Amino acid sequence: MKVFLVFAVCMLFNNILAHVTLTYPPARHYEFDFLDDVSTLEPCGMRSGNEGPITTFSSGQMINVTWFLSVAYAHKGGFKIELLDENGGVSSTLTDSDDENFVLIQNSAQEFLEVTLPAGYTCTKCTIRIIRQALEWNNNVGKNFWSCADISIQDNAACDCSDHGTCSADECSCEEYYHGNDCQYQDECTDDMDCGTSGKCLSIKASPAFRKQCFCAQGNHGDKCSQENPEGFTADIEEGIYYHRQLSPKMDMYWRILQASSEVEIALKVMGGSWAAVGWKPEGVTDECKNFPIDRDGYPDRDNDASKRKKRDTQHLHSMECSDMVIGFAVQENLHRIGDYYSRDLSTPHIDQWFGGTYSLTAAAAKQSDDTTFIKFRKPLYATERQDYNIENGLMEIVWARGQEIGEYHPEPEDYEVNKEFYQPDELKWHGKDPGQRGHTNINLHENPDDVRTGICKGEWKYPSTCEGLSCDYRVTWSYDDQSDDVTFEIMSRDAVDKWTGIGFSKDVLMPYTDAVIGWVASGSSVPEITDQWIDSTRTGGTVQDDTDDIRNKVGAMTDGVLTMSFTRKRDTGDPQDVAFHEDECVYFFYVTSGGAFDPSTNEISRHSATPIVSSQPICIGACDVSQAVVSSPHSMYLVGAILVILNNGWCF
Repeated sequence: MKVFLVFAVCMLFNNILAHVTLTYPPARHYEFDFLDDVSTLEPCGMRSGNEGPITTFSSGQMINVTWFLSVAYAHKGGFKIELLDENGGVSSTLTDSDDENFVLIQNSAQEFLEVTLPAGYTCTKCTIRIIRQALEWNNNVGKNFWSCADISIQDNAACDCSDHGTCSADECSCEEYYHGNDCQYQDECTDDMDCGTSGKCLSIKASPAFRKQCFCAQGNHGDKCSQENPEGFTADIEEGIYYHRQLSPKMDMYWRILQASSEVEIALKVMGGSWAAVGWKPEGVTDECKNFPIDRDGYPDRDNDASKRKKRDTQHLHSMECSDMVIGFAVQENLHRIGDYYSRDLSTPHIDQWFGGTYSLTAAAAKQSDDTTFIKFRKPLYATERQDYNIENGLMEIVWARGQEIGEYHPEPEDYEVNKEFYQPDELKWHGKDPGQRGHTNINLHENPDDVRTGICKGEWKYPSTCEGLSCDYRVTWSYDDQSDDVTFEIMSRDAVDKWTGIGFSKDVLMPYTDAVIGWVASGSSVPEITDQWIDSTRTGGTVQDDTDDIRNKVGAMTDGVLTMSFTRKRDTGDPQDVAFHEDECVYFFYVTSGGAFDPSTNEISRHSATPIVSSQPICIGACDVSQAVVSSPHSMYLVGAILVILNNGWCF
């Protein structure tokens, strides 16, 4: 049977290219910026709640509608702004265009447009809606992203100043912290006095207006720098006291468990001066998590489209969805801003307080030095609210990202010269598509991932680490015969009825090329299917094809739900689509601890049920020496900075 695979870029915020949410008039709460007509219900993807803002305008008034974009990316299509009546129907289109009322996007980062409300039209509660097209989505099937703001239109209405100011002679005088001609924008601070004893109130370029935020000195953290760090806690990283994992060539993570205080301490070392983020969630989190803080469809009081929900609920939970996160910034003079965040879906993450939670970091500091950002924080091991997770003694999915740097965009927008400063270092926007910008992996934060013990001529890796023999969920052994130059692999996987398993090899952890062997035994069959695969990431679409089969002695069996298989290959097959093993040319191993389903009637292979674990260090294979340790820890892993998928939903990192 021929198996085809696709290599694609699996971003932290996967294919998120149309984040949009209204900022004036302010969007309905919760103002997620990834609401679309595929996964949320019309007309807005978010219900109109009694607690949401209602902005008052006059009939016939010209208003400057503004919105937030986290991505400067030229989508196919355009946008339009509509006025919806009290029942959600389209009353009028406020944008003018010859293309079905969509304004074609000339500037991919456009975030405002002046429109005129219809003369003679009044309403107690109607809605302004922006729709932004993404016609390139899903092989040009296309979809729309939308955001809605509730408004009131009256004859000769006085300015309401967004309930944050007083109106006189049709002009607003804004309360402290608010600005804009309708007091529609809010700053966190007005001067340094608002930022504790040592913080600074700094202006940053934020969309669509300048905003002021508090940045803390090393000794403080939290809301307006109101919390003190423990004595001696700084952003400096003493590498010897931490476990360590290189997440990408531009980002390293260090951590340790503080048993006495029941905390985890995590430090990030990141190249560049933009923001950096790390997040986590335990295994077993289901799609139901997206019903918090409001039903995922946006309308908890309405019946959902059953077919849409069924299709959506069978999808694998994205690494960004329902993740507990910490995101940090560092600026001049070693000032920092570090927040406790939560990500419900593919929208831009929000601080826990936005979801009704609390800031739960117990220490935080960051600094910049020689074009490198250092971020360090502490957090309790045990969560007390919905937005946080326990740091469990077991595998957790770790997700990470770094902000784009001015002049180094991934991808670069077509209108780059106009928008070359769109991604500011101190504003949370899209990280980009490059694999070095974002990714995810599995790590047990309670164990040392560098506890690797493997011999050069033979080795073993098993999961869990304490298992023995057939009690393991997954186990692979390999041995090298220097007389024949053969390497023999034996793989065992439990609970494998109609499931595939396998192993992969790569010289580069970002996987520009990956060699893989996958196999299965169909129910009722004694004949194994073991296939030699090659993933070529340089081809458009990332097609996978191994022109020659260089594995031999294929043996497989299924006994009581336990799949075992073995195969042999040369250390160097001479095939450019095989990764060669040498004493001085070591490679990373990819361990498939839980493969995907296999349908013997159709030969379809589904996506793996758990992200494969990658060896923390490259493994060398050669002739035996006098001392050969043969056990490798199951938590020896390396980040896969891209994805590996099968056309019919097979491997995906």
